[in-house]
Amino acid sequence: SNGVVGIVTNVSEHFSLVMSVVSVKSLIGVRHKKTNALGNLRWNGDDPYTLQVDGMSKTLPIKKNDTILTAGFSSIFPPDIVVAKVLTVKPEESTSFYEMDVMLTNNIATLSHVYIVKNKKKNQVDSLQMLMSNE
Repeated sequence: SNGVVGIVTNVSEHFSLVMSVVSVKSLIGVRHKKTNALGNLRWNGDDPYTLQVDGMSKTLPIKKNDTILTAGFSSIFPPDIVVAKVLTVKPEESTSFYEMDVMLTNNIATLSHVYIVKNKKKNQVDSLQMLMSNE
């Protein structure tokens, strides 16, 4: 396995529909490997080989070529899957966060086979998240 491809959105007996990570609708919780800083992986709709990570504080020592992993705080992806490498990182002028471009660790354009990860405890995680959002 070389990273994350997308999120299964619908299934039938023999097929699945997947929302690609390279979709403006995709948002995946990630973390910086060295600092454990949390952020969101998204695509801005421009270059399909360059995605963005939002929400990482510019006080942290994040550098080019650092590793980005899945955060594991949702019921969709387990933690610690290598997702991307940092391409560019610069402080946003009007916020306390970095503006960060990353490159996926896999080449989605050349994939022929993928693994489907099924979280057998998804219902438990979803139930706990629902309780928290109702408080």
